[in-house]
Amino acid sequence: MILKNHATPETGSIQAPVPSSGVKPSDFRGEMKKRLELLLETFVPATFDALEPLLTAPSGLAFYEFERSIFQSAITLSAQTVVVFLCILHSHTSWPVTIAANARLQRPSLIHKGMRITPVRLLDGSLVQLKTPYLIEPPEDGKDRKVGQRGESGAGSYPVLEALGIQHKATPMLRSEVAQTSVRSAYFEEAQEVLANRGCSLSLKVVQRLDQAVAIEATEQQDTRLDAADANIRYSDEFAGQRLLIGVDGGRARIRIPF
Repeated sequence: MILKNHATPETGSIQAPVPSSGVKPSDFRGEMKKRLELLLETFVPATFDALEPLLTAPSGLAFYEFERSIFQSAITLSAQTVVVFLCILHSHTSWPVTIAANARLQRPSLIHKGMRITPVRLLDGSLVQLKTPYLIEPPEDGKDRKVGQRGESGAGSYPVLEALGIQHKATPMLRSEVAQTSVRSAYFEEAQEVLANRGCSLSLKVVQRLDQAVAIEATEQQDTRLDAADANIRYSDEFAGQRLLIGVDGGRARIRIPF
Protein backbone atom coordinates (compact mmCIF):
# COMPACT_ATOMS: atom_id res chain seq x y z
CA MET A 1 0.00 0.00 0.00
CA ILE A 2 1.72 3.16 -1.23
CA LEU A 3 0.04 6.53 -1.32
CA LYS A 4 -0.03 8.24 -4.68
CA ASN A 5 2.71 10.85 -4.51
CA HIS A 6 2.78 12.16 -8.06
CA ALA A 7 6.19 10.49 -8.53
CA THR A 8 7.44 10.16 -12.08
CA PRO A 9 9.12 6.86 -13.06
CA GLU A 10 11.94 8.69 -14.84
CA THR A 11 13.01 10.96 -11.98
CA GLY A 12 11.22 9.69 -8.89
CA SER A 13 10.41 13.30 -8.04
CA ILE A 14 7.17 14.86 -6.87
CA GLN A 15 5.65 17.83 -8.62
CA ALA A 16 4.39 20.05 -5.82
CA PRO A 17 0.64 20.70 -6.11
CA VAL A 18 -0.22 24.26 -7.04
CA PRO A 19 -1.47 26.01 -3.88
CA SER A 20 -4.41 28.37 -3.74
CA SER A 21 -3.37 31.96 -4.25
CA GLY A 22 -3.70 34.66 -1.64
CA VAL A 23 -3.64 32.51 1.49
CA LYS A 24 -3.75 34.77 4.55
CA PRO A 25 -1.99 33.90 7.84
CA SER A 26 -5.35 33.50 9.56
CA ASP A 27 -6.35 30.96 6.92
CA PHE A 28 -3.10 28.99 7.07
CA ARG A 29 -4.40 26.30 9.43
CA GLY A 30 -7.64 26.02 7.52
CA GLU A 31 -5.79 25.53 4.25
CA MET A 32 -3.52 22.93 5.84
CA LYS A 33 -6.53 21.09 7.27
CA LYS A 34 -8.24 21.01 3.88
CA ARG A 35 -5.14 19.65 2.13
CA LEU A 36 -4.48 17.04 4.82
CA GLU A 37 -8.05 15.81 4.59
CA LEU A 38 -7.48 15.22 0.87
CA LEU A 39 -4.35 13.21 1.65
CA LEU A 40 -6.21 11.13 4.22
CA GLU A 41 -8.89 10.35 1.63
CA THR A 42 -6.16 8.36 -0.13
CA PHE A 43 -4.54 6.97 3.01
CA VAL A 44 -7.67 5.47 4.58
CA PRO A 45 -8.87 3.40 1.57
CA ALA A 46 -5.32 2.21 0.94
CA THR A 47 -5.18 1.02 4.55
CA PHE A 48 -8.23 -1.17 4.06
CA ASP A 49 -6.81 -2.49 0.78
CA ALA A 50 -3.69 -3.60 2.63
CA LEU A 51 -5.86 -5.18 5.31
CA GLU A 52 -7.69 -7.53 2.94
CA PRO A 53 -4.91 -10.18 2.60
CA LEU A 54 -4.57 -10.31 6.38
CA LEU A 55 -8.30 -10.83 6.88
CA THR A 56 -8.41 -13.46 4.14
CA ALA A 57 -5.56 -15.57 5.52
CA PRO A 58 -4.34 -14.39 8.94
CA SER A 59 -0.72 -15.27 9.65
CA GLY A 60 2.44 -13.81 11.05
CA LEU A 61 3.75 -13.07 7.57
CA ALA A 62 0.48 -11.45 6.49
CA PHE A 63 0.48 -9.25 9.58
CA TYR A 64 4.11 -8.30 8.92
CA GLU A 65 3.23 -7.26 5.36
CA PHE A 66 0.27 -5.25 6.63
CA GLU A 67 2.37 -3.53 9.28
CA ARG A 68 5.13 -2.82 6.78
CA SER A 69 2.65 -1.37 4.29
CA ILE A 70 1.12 0.94 6.89
CA PHE A 71 4.58 2.10 7.96
CA GLN A 72 5.63 2.95 4.40
CA SER A 73 2.38 4.79 3.75
CA ALA A 74 2.81 6.81 6.94
CA ILE A 75 6.30 7.88 5.83
CA THR A 76 4.91 8.92 2.45
CA LEU A 77 2.05 10.77 4.15
CA SER A 78 4.51 12.70 6.32
CA ALA A 79 6.52 13.70 3.24
CA GLN A 80 3.38 14.88 1.46
CA THR A 81 2.39 16.88 4.54
CA VAL A 82 5.72 18.71 4.31
CA VAL A 83 5.01 19.41 0.63
CA VAL A 84 1.63 20.89 1.54
CA PHE A 85 3.22 23.09 4.20
CA LEU A 86 5.91 24.39 1.84
CA CYS A 87 3.40 25.13 -0.90
CA ILE A 88 1.03 27.05 1.37
CA LEU A 89 3.94 28.90 2.93
CA HIS A 90 5.06 30.11 -0.49
CA SER A 91 1.53 30.90 -1.64
CA HIS A 92 1.37 33.51 1.15
CA THR A 93 4.05 35.92 -0.05
CA SER A 94 4.62 37.89 3.16
CA TRP A 95 7.00 35.51 4.94
CA PRO A 96 9.14 34.47 1.93
CA VAL A 97 9.45 38.10 0.80
CA THR A 98 10.44 39.18 4.32
CA ILE A 99 13.09 36.46 4.57
CA ALA A 100 14.55 37.41 1.18
CA ALA A 101 14.57 41.09 2.14
CA ASN A 102 16.34 40.35 5.44
CA ALA A 103 18.97 38.33 3.59
CA ARG A 104 19.65 41.30 1.33
CA LEU A 105 19.89 43.62 4.34
CA GLN A 106 22.58 41.40 5.81
CA ARG A 107 24.38 41.13 2.46
CA PRO A 108 23.50 44.20 0.36
CA SER A 109 25.47 42.88 -2.61
CA LEU A 110 22.92 40.09 -3.17
CA ILE A 111 20.69 40.38 -6.22
CA HIS A 112 17.11 39.08 -6.12
CA LYS A 113 16.56 36.94 -9.22
CA GLY A 114 12.89 36.28 -8.53
CA MET A 115 11.37 32.84 -8.01
CA ARG A 116 13.26 29.78 -9.18
CA ILE A 117 12.45 26.07 -9.14
CA THR A 118 14.80 23.89 -7.11
CA PRO A 119 14.53 20.27 -5.88
CA VAL A 120 14.06 19.47 -2.20
CA ARG A 121 14.49 15.89 -0.99
CA LEU A 122 12.02 14.70 1.64
CA LEU A 123 12.17 12.17 4.46
CA ASP A 124 10.95 9.31 2.27
CA GLY A 125 13.70 10.02 -0.26
CA SER A 126 11.43 11.58 -2.88
CA LEU A 127 12.01 14.98 -4.48
CA VAL A 128 9.65 17.92 -4.63
CA GLN A 129 10.20 20.65 -7.21
CA LEU A 130 9.64 23.88 -5.30
CA LYS A 131 9.47 27.44 -6.58
CA THR A 132 11.13 29.75 -4.08
CA PRO A 133 13.02 33.09 -3.94
CA TYR A 134 16.56 32.96 -5.34
CA LEU A 135 19.43 35.35 -4.56
CA ILE A 136 22.89 35.56 -6.11
CA GLU A 137 26.07 37.54 -5.75
CA PRO A 138 26.76 39.79 -8.75
CA PRO A 139 29.13 38.15 -11.27
CA GLU A 140 32.70 39.34 -10.88
CA ASP A 141 32.98 39.93 -14.61
CA GLY A 142 29.68 41.83 -14.67
CA LYS A 143 28.11 39.40 -17.15
CA ASP A 144 24.68 38.00 -16.40
CA ARG A 145 24.47 34.21 -16.73
CA LYS A 146 21.66 31.96 -17.82
CA VAL A 147 19.93 29.50 -15.50
CA GLY A 148 22.20 26.52 -14.84
CA GLN A 149 25.41 28.40 -15.56
CA ARG A 150 27.67 29.01 -12.58
CA GLY A 151 30.43 31.55 -12.31
CA GLU A 152 33.71 31.19 -10.44
CA SER A 153 32.17 32.78 -7.35
CA GLY A 154 29.76 29.84 -7.00
CA ALA A 155 26.00 29.35 -6.95
CA GLY A 156 23.30 31.51 -5.41
CA SER A 157 21.17 30.87 -2.37
CA TYR A 158 17.56 30.12 -1.47
CA PRO A 159 16.98 32.19 1.70
CA VAL A 160 13.53 30.81 2.53
CA LEU A 161 14.73 27.21 2.38
CA GLU A 162 17.85 28.07 4.37
CA ALA A 163 15.67 29.73 7.03
CA LEU A 164 13.79 26.43 7.35
CA GLY A 165 17.03 24.47 7.68
CA ILE A 166 16.76 22.98 4.19
CA GLN A 167 20.31 22.62 2.91
CA HIS A 168 22.02 20.51 0.28
CA LYS A 169 18.58 20.00 -1.29
CA ALA A 170 17.39 18.01 1.75
CA THR A 171 15.14 18.66 4.74
CA PRO A 172 16.73 18.89 8.21
CA MET A 173 15.33 15.58 9.44
CA LEU A 174 16.46 13.73 6.32
CA ARG A 175 20.01 15.03 6.73
CA SER A 176 19.95 14.08 10.40
CA GLU A 177 18.66 10.57 9.68
CA VAL A 178 21.27 9.99 6.98
CA ALA A 179 24.13 11.26 9.14
CA GLN A 180 23.14 9.28 12.24
CA THR A 181 22.54 6.10 10.26
CA SER A 182 25.88 6.46 8.45
CA VAL A 183 27.75 6.92 11.73
CA ARG A 184 26.17 3.76 13.16
CA SER A 185 26.87 1.72 10.04
CA ALA A 186 30.11 0.11 8.94
CA TYR A 187 29.65 1.07 5.29
CA PHE A 188 27.59 3.53 3.28
CA GLU A 189 25.94 0.56 1.60
CA GLU A 190 24.76 -0.66 5.00
CA ALA A 191 23.44 2.81 5.85
CA GLN A 192 21.57 2.87 2.54
CA GLU A 193 19.94 -0.48 3.33
CA VAL A 194 18.95 0.58 6.86
CA LEU A 195 17.41 3.79 5.54
CA ALA A 196 15.48 1.85 2.90
CA ASN A 197 14.07 -0.42 5.62
CA ARG A 198 12.81 2.71 7.36
CA GLY A 199 10.97 3.82 4.24
CA CYS A 200 13.63 6.22 2.96
CA SER A 201 14.82 5.23 -0.50
CA LEU A 202 18.08 6.95 -1.47
CA SER A 203 20.85 6.23 -3.93
CA LEU A 204 24.27 5.44 -2.54
CA LYS A 205 25.60 8.68 -3.99
CA VAL A 206 22.97 10.74 -2.15
CA VAL A 207 23.70 8.96 1.15
CA GLN A 208 27.41 9.74 0.80
CA ARG A 209 26.81 13.34 -0.25
CA LEU A 210 24.45 14.17 2.62
CA ASP A 211 26.59 12.42 5.22
CA GLN A 212 29.74 14.25 4.13
CA ALA A 213 27.89 17.58 3.97
CA VAL A 214 26.70 17.19 7.58
CA ALA A 215 30.23 16.20 8.63
CA ILE A 216 31.67 19.36 7.05
CA GLU A 217 29.03 21.50 8.77
CA ALA A 218 29.79 19.87 12.13
CA THR A 219 33.51 20.49 11.67
CA GLU A 220 32.89 24.14 10.83
CA GLN A 221 30.69 24.54 13.91
CA GLN A 222 33.39 22.93 16.03
CA ASP A 223 36.03 25.30 14.66
CA THR A 224 33.74 28.27 15.32
CA ARG A 225 33.23 27.16 18.92
CA LEU A 226 36.97 26.70 19.41
CA ASP A 227 37.66 30.18 18.04
CA ALA A 228 34.98 31.58 20.33
CA ALA A 229 36.53 29.81 23.32
CA ASP A 230 39.96 31.23 22.46
CA ALA A 231 38.37 34.68 22.29
CA ASN A 232 36.65 34.07 25.66
CA ILE A 233 33.22 34.29 24.04
CA ARG A 234 30.51 32.43 25.93
CA TYR A 235 27.25 31.22 24.44
CA SER A 236 25.69 30.32 27.79
CA ASP A 237 26.44 29.94 31.51
CA GLU A 238 24.78 26.55 31.98
CA PHE A 239 28.04 24.95 33.19
CA ALA A 240 29.33 27.89 35.21
CA GLY A 241 30.94 26.76 38.46
CA GLN A 242 30.70 23.08 37.55
CA ARG A 243 33.39 20.51 36.84
CA LEU A 244 32.82 18.55 33.64
CA LEU A 245 34.03 15.09 32.75
CA ILE A 246 34.12 14.34 29.02
CA GLY A 247 34.69 10.82 27.74
CA VAL A 248 35.22 9.65 24.18
CA ASP A 249 34.75 6.06 23.05
CA GLY A 250 37.15 5.55 20.16
CA GLY A 251 35.73 2.13 19.39
CA ARG A 252 32.97 3.65 17.26
CA ALA A 253 35.19 6.23 15.56
CA ARG A 254 35.50 5.87 11.80
CA ILE A 255 37.20 7.78 9.04
CA ARG A 256 35.22 8.34 5.85
CA ILE A 257 37.15 8.91 2.65
CA PRO A 258 35.03 10.26 -0.26
CA PHE A 259 35.31 8.46 -3.57
